[in-house]
Amino acid sequence: MLNDLFIKKIYNKLEESKNHYAYDFIVTQNESRINNHIHLKIVYKYNTDLSFKTEYLPDEDEFECTVHPGEITVKEEKSLNLYEFFDLIGDWTERITESQNELPEFRKIIKVQDSLRELEEKLKGMSGEITEPFSDAESSELRSRLDELEKELSRGLTEQSEENKSLQKELEALRKDFAILKNQTKHLDKKNWLLSFYTRAYIWGQNNPKLITRAMLEVAHKFIPEPVREYFPIESAQDFLSLPDEPVNKSTEEKTSKGER
Repeated sequence: MLNDLFIKKIYNKLEESKNHYAYDFIVTQNESRINNHIHLKIVYKYNTDLSFKTEYLPDEDEFECTVHPGEITVKEEKSLNLYEFFDLIGDWTERITESQNELPEFRKIIKVQDSLRELEEKLKGMSGEITEPFSDAESSELRSRLDELEKELSRGLTEQSEENKSLQKELEALRKDFAILKNQTKHLDKKNWLLSFYTRAYIWGQNNPKLITRAMLEVAHKFIPEPVREYFPIESAQDFLSLPDEPVNKSTEEKTSKGER
């Protein structure tokens, strides 16, 4: 078995972590009766899937290590000497910290991707005129509506934002989105343009839930051919974007109505 002094060195290495203490980990060991190899296991107490397993080979003075998470893969296996063994413990505790910091954001990205995939499947089911390009008149009108919508959303962001740096960053992203959407009216068919629009609307809503209104969705929804609207009504888009069923903002509604005349 590994002696107490060596186990103490392992705890000391764990203690060096900037974001954890040694008591956040559980260290156990046992010795094989067959080949005298010593099996050491370190697990993160609060998530035992995060583990550092080692088989120590006394005759070769070598550590066969299997760690979760690995540097690149979910599981990583390495044959190490003594000094490398302690370095790997340090790297492993740092990766635990990174995973704790990054995973919530990663899960949010996955959720967004799943929701957008759901919308894409709905739009794929559409047929007929929805696969046609915008006419010159439709493209021109849609770009005008997008200009109005961009102004409305920019005003909304300005009113809601308290930090100027954050505001400028969001406005720049908004301008980029609208430039892309206006350009896409020239070369995307209606179905794929709607997918692009609703994708961005979903992201806007996730980043700033108060920004998205039913009237805004009607900008794009107006260009869905009448037979297809029965398959993908405005309520479907509203549900997809998780919008509350509230009265439309009056100024936005007036602008939308004005554009339809």
